[in-house]
Amino acid sequence: MDKPWLIAILGVALFLRIGAAVGIHTWLSRTGKIYLIEGDAEGYWTLGEKLAHGEPYQVHQPPRKVMRMPGYPLLIAGSLALFGDSRLAVRLIQAVLASLAVWLVAWLGWRLCDTRTGLVAAGILAISPAVVGFTPLLLSETLFAVLLVVNLAVAVRWIKDNQSSVPWTWTILTGMTTVIVVYVRPTWLPALLIWSLLAVIYRKGRRRWLEATVLLMTGILCLLPWGYRNYQVTGHWVLTTLWVGPSLYDSLNPEADGSSNMAFFDREDVMGSDGLTEYEMDRHYRRRTKEFLSAHPAEAVGLMWAHLQRFASFVPNAAQFQHSFLRFGLFGWSAAYFLFGLIGIWKIGFRCLPLVCVVGPMLGFALVHTVFVGSLRYRLPAEYPFSIAVAVGVLFLWDRWRDSRDSSSPQQEVTA
Repeated sequence: MDKPWLIAILGVALFLRIGAAVGIHTWLSRTGKIYLIEGDAEGYWTLGEKLAHGEPYQVHQPPRKVMRMPGYPLLIAGSLALFGDSRLAVRLIQAVLASLAVWLVAWLGWRLCDTRTGLVAAGILAISPAVVGFTPLLLSETLFAVLLVVNLAVAVRWIKDNQSSVPWTWTILTGMTTVIVVYVRPTWLPALLIWSLLAVIYRKGRRRWLEATVLLMTGILCLLPWGYRNYQVTGHWVLTTLWVGPSLYDSLNPEADGSSNMAFFDREDVMGSDGLTEYEMDRHYRRRTKEFLSAHPAEAVGLMWAHLQRFASFVPNAAQFQHSFLRFGLFGWSAAYFLFGLIGIWKIGFRCLPLVCVVGPMLGFALVHTVFVGSLRYRLPAEYPFSIAVAVGVLFLWDRWRDSRDSSSPQQEVTA
């Protein structure tokens, strides 16, 4: 790989992300705000403080002890332990991690396609305005995206490693890194099944079934500590969270319009007034979601379409991002990004591993957020690997243009 170009790209990525972190933090300080996106950010910060101070991992009253996976709060807790009560420090840590992810995307593009593709993909990701702008926000998406790319890189190394000097090393690492991503957001849990399926496809004989089994068992074992902790605090084995039910009902209920509005949760207060446990509350809203789907199938389909539109939107949906210049710029970038991406998917064709790693996250998250509330924010982690498809499309058109220019040059010289 061309090191000078890669170093330059990483330098640009780090400069833009640190600039965004400092700029957003400064603007928030001047306006008297703490978070650009309230609610989730405040909850994550509170959980991070709890971990840093050795207090019970819970938020709100009545306490919700299994509301969030602990991955992102652990990052906040680590920053608090090292740098004190500084939100800017967390933003800068995220800027550095996101820049490292740019390097990993370059590596992925090289292993899945070629050196040029890796460099162009890294360059696209480095300057992506939506990715740069969202990187320093105190939300789990940036850490999720970084670890997702780490998992993809490990998985690609595993698939292409048929003669490892240490048996099962990359198989186990693939299972472990998959679950590390799940510890940030449980959306990535189906990846365990995808990697196991790839073992069956790419390996031969008995080894395919052994690797698939080892990978799955590694993932389950890595989730058990969290599941056991949840058993201790709730009396139930829960491997992810107990916030699925309310999230589903937020997406699919008679008052829903496609956006998130959790007002019903505070209004109904089923944990306080009705005395439901956290586990019972989760099951309660899952049941009500099923009842809504059964009674109003047409309305549910309409809401799912609204979720998908929000997920695929070229501009942010939140009110604080409605500045006309911002919306115009993001729309232009996103339109070009996905146009080149579609061309890239066409050029990738039916090559299994590139499709799974580059396009799979985008399609998987789109499917998830057809059911759950959708937003551009939830799409951004998938844009990290999808930049490789965009790079394939850019290079294809570039090569076509250069070839056509070169082929017409001799004719122009003769005519002259």
